[in-house]
Amino acid sequence: MNDENLTEDFDLTADDELDLTGEGLEPQRANFQILEAKQTTKENGILAEISFKALDDDVMGYPITETFWLEHKNPNQKPKGKRPQDIGRGMLKRLFTSVYGQPSGSLSGLQGRYVSCWLKEDQRGFATVGSFQKAEVEEEE
Repeated sequence: MNDENLTEDFDLTADDELDLTGEGLEPQRANFQILEAKQTTKENGILAEISFKALDDDVMGYPITETFWLEHKNPNQKPKGKRPQDIGRGMLKRLFTSVYGQPSGSLSGLQGRYVSCWLKEDQRGFATVGSFQKAEVEEEE
């Protein structure tokens, strides 16, 4: 679609009714490839940053990067099990189990691997992946 067509299709004023029925991301399970997995040190802790790309561009045409706290220095620390690093490590445990078949592995070893994810919009309307399962695709050696 070129910019001219976009302008013609969206020639509305603030007073016009905008019907967005059927718009947004359709929640679905899909296979993704992990493009990059790295560890990043921030001022308040250590993050795992993992980028996922859907195998089917019709599902999602661009990569999604998720972050998981490995260690977090929070002055208002919550009880064990509800701290940011507990939640992040729990998500990584499920990802590792889906990819490696066990709850341990390396972040760098995730790159190029496949995983089945639940794709949906978060509370702010951004695409997010989770609910990891073993992908039903052939791994390339």
